[in-house]
Parts: sequence; structure tokens; C-alpha cells
Amino acid sequence: MNLKYNNLKIKIPSRCIFNLASFDILNGLGGGYGLALDTDSLLTISISDKEKIIAKKYQTIIKYYLEIMKHILDIKENFTINLTFDKRIKPHSGFASNMMVACSLIYGINKMYNDLLTKEECFSIIKENYKEEDCEHIITQSFYTGNSLYTIYSGGLVIVSKDKECYQKFIIDNKMKCVIIKTEAKKRITDELKLHKLALKSDKVFAKEREKIIFTILPLLIKKKDYTSLAYYTKFIQSNGAQKVFRDNIYSNMINIPRVLEQLEDNNLITGLTNSFDIFVFTSNLSFIEKLSKEERFNYDIFKINNNGLKIIKDA
Repeated sequence: MNLKYNNLKIKIPSRCIFNLASFDILNGLGGGYGLALDTDSLLTISISDKEKIIAKKYQTIIKYYLEIMKHILDIKENFTINLTFDKRIKPHSGFASNMMVACSLIYGINKMYNDLLTKEECFSIIKENYKEEDCEHIITQSFYTGNSLYTIYSGGLVIVSKDKECYQKFIIDNKMKCVIIKTEAKKRITDELKLHKLALKSDKVFAKEREKIIFTILPLLIKKKDYTSLAYYTKFIQSNGAQKVFRDNIYSNMINIPRVLEQLEDNNLITGLTNSFDIFVFTSNLSFIEKLSKEERFNYDIFKINNNGLKIIKDA
């Protein structure tokens, strides 16, 4: 098989999902809206004599997806694969995720072999074979919601339908940034099953109203770049359903999370929580973030928005 590249370096976007807890908790249903972030996370792939996976995290899942691609494309070569995540984001936090590994590896191998698969075929491979690696390097069966795939692969702000397909994608102004506020938060309820049951019960009551907002109201606001109204409706989603259950059941010894969220949302900043319960803020008002950080004594990182998705930054 002819190779287009002997080695590649791929820059991988991360993603934040504004209604993460709401839709993820609904037994694997799709739907919601998310944003791609520009990060310094890199995957390098090169032909080698023996298979070699170099990564502090996600070694097992890299091998899993590599074997799938080798089987589908009938690849005989061996590879050295190196994965490094942006130092500002934590593995298994939603910002350094299994989906980043899946998207970048399948995208990269396909590019090396002259794009034998279409983008849709690459998507199908991920959808049909999606699994995750946990903190102990064990592969576990997981559900696929569609949001991470489309934001990481395509970039921009993406609305994903309930049937896990891309509903709409929007290019975001360069002035908008994503701020990650470090909280070191923990769950008050240590019984994961109990927390999920509470979230699911609350989500069922709110589901129809949330879906109307996401699929009817939000596309109009994003097209008009009406970020103030987007902040209002995002706050409404965050204050109801499963997301409210998660917010009410976390605490931090570092910062007063409820007070910080209240101040952010009262000033029309778009907020949400990562999987590790850090706060992310989608805004152009960085001066307010700086002022608030001095008052509340928290640390934060600033990310640019990625509108283009995965990108090759070096090839042989």
C-alpha cells in the first residue's frame, strides 16, 4: 500500500460541552452543544521496525484503535506513536479525553495512507467501536453521544442532534476565548449510582424544555452572535435538570464555587463544568475574569477557540 507520509504530527483540539451532565446522563443519548478549543496536545505517528506506544496515559486505547485501523486498511507496517497532552489540561477531565485519542489516531492513519476513508467512514469507525480507557489503563465499554466527535474533528461551536449527528456548526469570533478556572472540586455524594439516579430523575422533568432551547432557540442566537442571550439560556440549562444536581453536589476547599458561578453568570458570561468539575467560561470579557480571580483567589488558563478541527502541523 502506498504511503503519502512516513510520519505525521497532528495538533488535537479539545472540547467543552455546555450541557455535559444533562445529556451524558440520559443513558447514552446524543444531543447538546459544544465548543472546540485550541490546545498544545499533539499526536505523532511514524513508521518503525517495531510497534512502540509512547504516552503517559491512554496507551491501551491507542493500541485498540490502531489495531482496528490496521485491520480495516490491511496495514502491514509498524508504528511509533507518541501522545502528549497540553500541560494545562488533566487526563480524564473531558478536556484530555479518550475521544481526542480516537479522532487524532484515526484521522492520522487515514492521512498517512492517502485518505482511503472518507470523513464519514472515519466517523463510523469511531461510532461503531467506541470504547474508553479508565485511570487504570483498562478499556471499558462506554456510550457515545456525538458531541465530542464533531467538536474535536470539525472545530467551531457544534450543535449535535439527539440521534448523535451534527445538527449545525458555527464559526466563532476570534475575540471569544475559553477560560478554565481551577477548582480542585470533589463530589459530596461518593455513591456514584445514587448521584446518577438523582440526576436522571431531575433530567427527565426538564428534557423537553432543554431540547427546545438547544435545537430551536440556540441556533438563532449563535447565528446572530448574541452571546448575551446565549449566556442567559445556558445559565437556564445549567440551573435545571441533571446539571443542577451535579452543581449542588460538588464542593471545593480552594474557591467558593457557587459564588464564582453566580458572579460569572450575573455578568452574562457563558459557563459550565468539566468532567473534573473545573469551571469553564466562554467569553470575550477577560478583564472581568482577571478582576474576579484577584477577588476570589483562583487560578485560570485561557484557550483560543479552534474553528478548523484536527490539523497536520508537520510531515516528512
